[in-house]
Amino acid sequence: MKREERLEKIAFLRKTVGSIDPDMVLELVSFAENDGDLYRQSLRYINYNMGRFYKKGTFTLMKSAKGYKPFIDTAAMKYCREFGDVVFSSADRWAAAFEIAENNLVEMEADNFTESRA
Repeated sequence: MKREERLEKIAFLRKTVGSIDPDMVLELVSFAENDGDLYRQSLRYINYNMGRFYKKGTFTLMKSAKGYKPFIDTAAMKYCREFGDVVFSSADRWAAAFEIAENNLVEMEADNFTESRA
């Protein structure tokens, strides 16, 4: 990740209200990436589109995190329905979106793209 993108990420996360709980972020990311329904319904398509942006050269980490944020919000709601009264703060959800964006960037740098939408 470029230094400028890392600084932009840190500045954005500092602006969000509340502190980040790394355990909650890890829990949310693990749940979101490993849930079959969420993967089939949305993550696969988001990864495909992010791969297109990466190939065009217009990919940035901030845009990618904004693209993953609705997916993370859906995953947080599904997690709360399944496991009860767990509340993820806005900062936790943004941090999880950045974490998934970084994970996808590592995969794309290794030339491992989601090839088709179907």
